[in-house]
Amino acid sequence: MDKKTTEINNQALAAEAEAAEKAAKVKKVIMWVAGIVAVVAIIALVWYFVAAGNAKKANNVIAKADIAAYEMQPDSVQLALYEQAAKAGSKAGDRAALKAAIRYYQKGDYDKAIEYLDGASVSSGIVEAGRYSLMGDCYVNKNELDKALNCYKKAVSSADNNPEVVPFVLVKEANIYREQKNFKQESECYNNIIANYPQYLQSHPQIYPRAERAKAAAK
Repeated sequence: MDKKTTEINNQALAAEAEAAEKAAKVKKVIMWVAGIVAVVAIIALVWYFVAAGNAKKANNVIAKADIAAYEMQPDSVQLALYEQAAKAGSKAGDRAALKAAIRYYQKGDYDKAIEYLDGASVSSGIVEAGRYSLMGDCYVNKNELDKALNCYKKAVSSADNNPEVVPFVLVKEANIYREQKNFKQESECYNNIIANYPQYLQSHPQIYPRAERAKAAAK
């Protein structure tokens, strides 16, 4: 074999070795990526089954709590069950958190009620409006009126012009503005009701004299 042929063969062997090395690296990368995908898939499946298990657990506990409420068992029993369900997460857990918040509000433990209201996640606009409205009531009882107003404004926004909920919350706002002697804002709340929610006025005619009172005080 002449020198030139030997050189060509050596070059060919070197090229094959380089190609094999590259192939090994690519294979290693592919296997590494596949490993990541497998890990992500496993995590996703674990999360799914844990979430499903938590939802089932929350549903079972909140069912017990609802039965306890229906049977008028002691408030402490109902509250303990709702709190247990709230810790399990899921939609049932969120409903349990709202139930727990209501009971803490009724007990006069406004800080605890706010804690549960803050922790609940709801998708319904009306339920969200109720959540913010109750949170506002908690702050009123804590004499933190600016925080209460902020909650009521969020409640009005969440209610999406509901003809019963919005004016109901606007009256709460008006009461705070009157307490703060902000009669102009009080008047605007009542004027909003009169202009946009005539159906509410049919069952709440006292809005008219309150609006006149606020208007006179604002001058």
